[in-house]
Amino acid sequence: MVCSIGLCKRAGKLVAGFDGVKEALANHTALLVLLASDLSEKTKKECRFLAEKYDAPILELDSTMEELSEMLRKRTGVLATTDAGFARMLSSKRP
Repeated sequence: MVCSIGLCKRAGKLVAGFDGVKEALANHTALLVLLASDLSEKTKKECRFLAEKYDAPILELDSTMEELSEMLRKRTGVLATTDAGFARMLSSKRP
């Protein structure tokens, strides 16, 4: 899963951080919201609310914020993909 997220980032189709994802949802460009496994319940609740409001699927990852930050070079637990192909690929890799 982490490799797919890295590929998505290199392709420029990944939005990282709560504010960026919130903006992408409002602009209807976020096609799949991804949450780190150790994200706070408050932030998860806010993300679920926004994803539901803008009709975007949400997926909780097995990866922690620490694991994501090593790959992304940015500490965040909220991500979104703006590409339909990556959204399908990431959704299908869910165990």
